[in-house]
Amino acid sequence: ESEPCCNWELRQYQCCAPKDIANGEIDIVLGVNRAQVSTYCEGHSSEVEKLLQDVMVAIDQSSSCAEELESSVSANVWDETWKVKDVCHQKMYDAESMACEKDEDCSHCSQSTCRLEAGSTTGKCQVPWDDNEGCMLECLSKEMDPELVRYLREEWQVPATASDEIFRDAFVERMTEPACSGPRAWEEDIGRNGYEWQCNTTCTANHLCDDWDYMEHLRQVARDEGGPDWIEFWDEAVCESYGGKHNNWGQCEFDSLATAPCKQENECYKECQK
Repeated sequence: ESEPCCNWELRQYQCCAPKDIANGEIDIVLGVNRAQVSTYCEGHSSEVEKLLQDVMVAIDQSSSCAEELESSVSANVWDETWKVKDVCHQKMYDAESMACEKDEDCSHCSQSTCRLEAGSTTGKCQVPWDDNEGCMLECLSKEMDPELVRYLREEWQVPATASDEIFRDAFVERMTEPACSGPRAWEEDIGRNGYEWQCNTTCTANHLCDDWDYMEHLRQVARDEGGPDWIEFWDEAVCESYGGKHNNWGQCEFDSLATAPCKQENECYKECQK
């Protein structure tokens, strides 16, 4: 899991560089056990033997095909993929301005339908924004270089014989994120994607570096338990109530943090600043 060559998530940030693997082994099929074939495939041994020979050739060629595919695709493959994704997004937005009389007129996506205007025989194409992954994948398959599609299937471990649904699931997992979509996605009060950082008090308790970390940890625990938003440790009585004591600078210190990782570094800074 820690090797980029074996973990596609790590390959987003780390290179999978060619290298020699100590004591590495590659399975090689040398031949067919005719006696076993005759025993278990009586009456069809010649057909089975021919099939096995074809499989041997396919296995032998598969590794070289994968290497050729890897080298034929540009190093900035992910950048190219995202560019095509932007192009397809724009095509979907533009599609809603396309005039139509029937569903077949909305050729940009097989899932699109023609929405007729009231009392008219014409209308506008309708994009299924609530389930647009299929449209996106159709567009990507048309817009991408075929070698790139092959590379993505290889990279995502999607067999060439796999259904479109499997390829779609792999695409959704690796190339999309939960969000509002469609022309109204950015209107007021629709909502935005974003990150919210939350402290895990169990984690912070196990990774305290100095007294300041411990004081912030105690404040966070108090907030989580519905207590005060702020604890004033500069108040000596408050400091002592939490098991600390004031030093010469009026800072609250805790004996349990005397050997914390950052403690010695902070003491060094103090000494240098005298």
